[in-house]
Amino acid sequence: MEKTLYYFTQMAGAADALAAALADGQNAFCIWTPEDFRKTYDERGHMTGIDCAPRHSDAVEVSLIMQEKDQKNAHRIASGRAGIRNKEQQAETLLQAAAAGLLSADGRLALLALVNVAYHSSGKIEGCHSIDSCASCEFCRRMIDSAEGNTLVICGACYADADQYKEFSWRQHSLNARILSSVLFTVDELQTLVIGNLCRFNEDGDTVNDIMARNYLRIAASHPDTSFGYWYKNAPAVEAGLHAEGIWTRDALPENVRFIHSSILIGFAARALWFDDAVFTVYPDAETTAAAVAAGAHECNGRRCRECGYTCYLHIRRAEALHIAEYLRTGKDNRARIMGAYLARVARLEALAR
Repeated sequence: MEKTLYYFTQMAGAADALAAALADGQNAFCIWTPEDFRKTYDERGHMTGIDCAPRHSDAVEVSLIMQEKDQKNAHRIASGRAGIRNKEQQAETLLQAAAAGLLSADGRLALLALVNVAYHSSGKIEGCHSIDSCASCEFCRRMIDSAEGNTLVICGACYADADQYKEFSWRQHSLNARILSSVLFTVDELQTLVIGNLCRFNEDGDTVNDIMARNYLRIAASHPDTSFGYWYKNAPAVEAGLHAEGIWTRDALPENVRFIHSSILIGFAARALWFDDAVFTVYPDAETTAAAVAAGAHECNGRRCRECGYTCYLHIRRAEALHIAEYLRTGKDNRARIMGAYLARVARLEALAR
């Protein structure tokens, strides 16, 4: 498949006039016309063929009247799509070989090389790396769907799901999830990943299954000098991964990993599990968050992690899980409805307690 793809919105005969502007001297590309004719060009912008084919979903729309900056932006998007498409195709070939038991040692490393370790130079987790999953996995889709029947399910305000417009990161995170939930890598193989001193698992998305949990644990084992914050909602998968790695007690937990259990219900902290270092709960508004802090919770409230000393990564393991509170930062348009559901649940619980 051609490396860069475009969809031309003007008359078919005018496509050649734009080809020279889109040529970059390196990548061959093709243009679809509105009539579904596909013209292919070499890296110099010279047409090499024409046929009739349906437009590819990765094609970027361009127009003859585009200014130079628009053409540059279209080329940037098309090249970016070409890059992630190439990775997706490589991964699919390697995953098929893995499923058939035909993946060589070099093939395993080639597959692992397609996993993205992101560095965050700004934003909430500034100064950290992250290895992310995606809200397209089966667990996340089930949780997001459940929010339609329960306003308090935090997945209805999912950060990762809201990031679908960030096309490249969404597709890369989906690729991460596909690879790390399908193939179990060795500790030695995972040493090839380049990770800094601080890393978060699942800055976007969640743990897909126990294979992914085991890979995360092995990544931590392969990078003993890195401090990891392991955020999760899919408790059964994480616990199964721990057991599969021979970890059954709190004393046996990896020293460089802090397990952060993200509460599913807004305003109601999840029950801490035996391996939890912290329970992270989102509250409906500033007042309910302040009440949780007054009751002993650690205040997050969307601050950059460096402002509170990377508490979720570096705090000393305690006998009981730390409670962390944050006010609702997404889904604010539904805050009144969420608050109504929160107060109704509080009233029901109080009535049951009497």
